[in-house]
Amino acid sequence: MTRRIYLVLLVFSLTAVTAWAEPKDEYTRLARLSYIEGNVSYQHSADDDWSAASVNLPLEPGDRIYTGHDGRAEIEFEDGSLYRLGRNTDIEILSLREERIQLRILVGLSTLIVGSDTDVEINTPAAAFTALRKGTYRFGVNENGDSDASVRKGELEAANNYF
Repeated sequence: MTRRIYLVLLVFSLTAVTAWAEPKDEYTRLARLSYIEGNVSYQHSADDDWSAASVNLPLEPGDRIYTGHDGRAEIEFEDGSLYRLGRNTDIEILSLREERIQLRILVGLSTLIVGSDTDVEINTPAAAFTALRKGTYRFGVNENGDSDASVRKGELEAANNYF
């Protein structure tokens, strides 16, 4: 009987240690703010308050970046891809996994330069856009949620939320 109790306790202990050791939001790609001009703010996923952003700020899933009326910013990914934010732009980083980078534009104008074969998805209130290869892509989201995208070089796949 005592051996069974010890065995049960050992199993529960190992289960608890394994659950504690697993990362909650696993991500493998690195991203940082590489350029800032004017007013740029950020909010980490665990924070309620916004703070002034700075160059080389490391970014992780759940973080938001907002550029004010005179602000611009650039996010650099370790594969060489760049994401440039225009004035009055609000974005959220959804995923930085090896197989996919996902970003959400809440409002504003931005440019994505994909520098590798990384799968990059841009979500907007009206549609999701996936860059299918290296290239330069521009996205716009109005205050009412209307979204548009243009391809300067490359290939883009679009899926809207209305089907």
